[in-house]
Amino acid sequence: MTDTNIVTPLVMTAAAPALIADKSGTTVEAPTLEAVHQILQKSARLSGGTIPVQQEDPAGNRFFRFHSDAVIEEDDEPGSAEWTVTFLNWTASVDHDPSYKTTTLDTGQSAVHDEAQTLATRTGNPVHVKVLDLAPSDANPIRATYTPQQTPAATTDEPEPPTVYQPTRAAQPQQPPAAPTAETVPAASAPVEVPNQADPDRDTYTLLGHRLDLDGLLDTSPARQGFSGFMNTMGFKIQPQSAETVARREEAELLRCEQVIRQATWERGSVAFTIANKKGNAGKTPLSVCIGGMISSIRGGSLAMMEVSDDPGQLAGRSEGDPRRGIGELVVNAEKVHSKAQLEGYAVPQTSFAHSFGSSPHRRDPLTFEAIQAAAALIDRFYTIRAMDSGNVYTSSAFTGALATSDALLIPTMNATDSMAEAVELFKYLESHHDPHFRELANRAIIVRISDGRPEYKIERMVNDLINQTGISPDRMFTIPYDAHIAERGPITLARLAPTTRSALTRIGAALITQLQDAAHDDHPGQT
Repeated sequence: MTDTNIVTPLVMTAAAPALIADKSGTTVEAPTLEAVHQILQKSARLSGGTIPVQQEDPAGNRFFRFHSDAVIEEDDEPGSAEWTVTFLNWTASVDHDPSYKTTTLDTGQSAVHDEAQTLATRTGNPVHVKVLDLAPSDANPIRATYTPQQTPAATTDEPEPPTVYQPTRAAQPQQPPAAPTAETVPAASAPVEVPNQADPDRDTYTLLGHRLDLDGLLDTSPARQGFSGFMNTMGFKIQPQSAETVARREEAELLRCEQVIRQATWERGSVAFTIANKKGNAGKTPLSVCIGGMISSIRGGSLAMMEVSDDPGQLAGRSEGDPRRGIGELVVNAEKVHSKAQLEGYAVPQTSFAHSFGSSPHRRDPLTFEAIQAAAALIDRFYTIRAMDSGNVYTSSAFTGALATSDALLIPTMNATDSMAEAVELFKYLESHHDPHFRELANRAIIVRISDGRPEYKIERMVNDLINQTGISPDRMFTIPYDAHIAERGPITLARLAPTTRSALTRIGAALITQLQDAAHDDHPGQT
């Protein structure tokens, strides 16, 4: 006879830590179901009230909607879930049976039910299974019940079919478990922190062959943006994802570039560079104002922008203010200037702290080699850096005078065939020049590609052709993106440039300052 006293079923409870991921791939581990509910409900509040969640399991994925008012609904028609929850390594325990040894199961919920069937057959007791997952459990806390299986007496009997786990779908909507208390909230150290990937170049930045240390500039703190940043506000310490890591790297590099610009000094006192390209509308004057202004704003002034085109150019027109006197008057009166205050009378101060020596509205004679030499010597007495905006005739006397007093060469070009072709022609001219200083300027030139908003075709091919024809290394090529303020073709104010433009100018400025330091160190004949 069957012992009717053995009728009390055992209750097996299965729980597991969960891995929560948002749509960007950011993951965080929650050690308890209460912690999972807390995270998803706070995320729902931040997302406007509701978030779709997918629960992943080998037994079958299930879909839910978490509401900020603590209501959970199972979704019969799932769309694209923005969050996924994967339960890891289920742990089974039996209520009121301390003799049962807790078992860790790593193959999903189906393993929990297999374990329950085994326990029922071993003990002879029915086993109720409670699974602590996302499904609301108030209406039906028992997920399944297993009864003991009898061992067949003879081998000729047909074996009983195996028990197949079929998840029971809960009524909709249902209230979730009670909100977690302070005692049930997971400790801040519970999530698994994502370690920083080993990268030998992570703390350095290479500029024109110089390795610059980023130590102290690179932010290595836990994430502050996105889902990771949100989780960190609750005590977690998750490392930033790729987008935030890239942004932090960009910020550190720009800070290092600013240091290069700000801290550069020259024993001989002053240095100079020329912006040149034979092609008109290649961006020479806008680049002169922008790069001169950026360097000056970082250094706090002591930079003079000087027009060196034989005929009047556009430096005054692209600079702020209206000059009453300019480079033409300065050349005539150079011998009468004996102080910086007198010299500033021929310039227009900019909001970037640079001073612009362009052409005044009055007619002036063409500049010559001797005029450029005299004006440059005078400016170098009172300014640390001289930026020269050249004309379109590089065989002219004025252009020769400018390059003779230059320590570096900046070549702008539009992303167009004609503009790049003129840049190549300038390279060829300088490389074949009889003066070794001119040849050295070509060898160490920096190219800046400027986008002016017009249609651009086959850019990669043109750039490769430019590299092949000039032999310039890719690390000496920079790009300035389209900027609406520059495209206005009026006076340029540094503060009105787009952030991406200012970032590009900071990198170009650091490269240019590095080139000026290398040139001064090598004692080039162009020094004044």
